[in-house]
Amino acid sequence: MIIKNLLAELELQLSDIAFSGLRNIQPVTLQKLEDLKHWMNELNMSEAIRLTDRFIDSVYAWQAGQTTLETVAANLCALEFYEKNIVNN
Repeated sequence: MIIKNLLAELELQLSDIAFSGLRNIQPVTLQKLEDLKHWMNELNMSEAIRLTDRFIDSVYAWQAGQTTLETVAANLCALEFYEKNIVNN
């Protein structure tokens, strides 16, 4: 997968999360992000993998009552900022 396609798919997933709301994230959406990590690894995008893991882990932690929704939102924003920064450079 070329980086342009990967970033387009990541943007689509992040938009889906933003539009559906953090409280309504479906397991299939998180699985799609997990699947994208394979391609991120192939492209040596270590920061993208780290931010994606951090976001996914925070969602599971929030669902288990171990963190706040604000932490999940901050991790989503960090991943979104990374994606926008890569696209625009």
